[in-house]
Amino acid sequence: MDKSGKHKPGDIVVAQIDGEFTLKYYMIDNHKRVFLRAANSDYPDMYAKEELLVFGVVVGLVRKY
Repeated sequence: MDKSGKHKPGDIVVAQIDGEFTLKYYMIDNHKRVFLRAANSDYPDMYAKEELLVFGVVVGLVRKY
């Protein structure tokens, strides 16, 4: 995770939205509102009701089974 604070639309971020942690795509809509988008299109976009904190951008993934 890159914690430099340089995230842009389309980046996968580690975020806390309304108190819940998640990994989602960081997006900005046509009205300049920030929201999070799941990779699975079955899930709706997430707009913060109270607070959205971005902790960093995902730069790699290690899987161990």
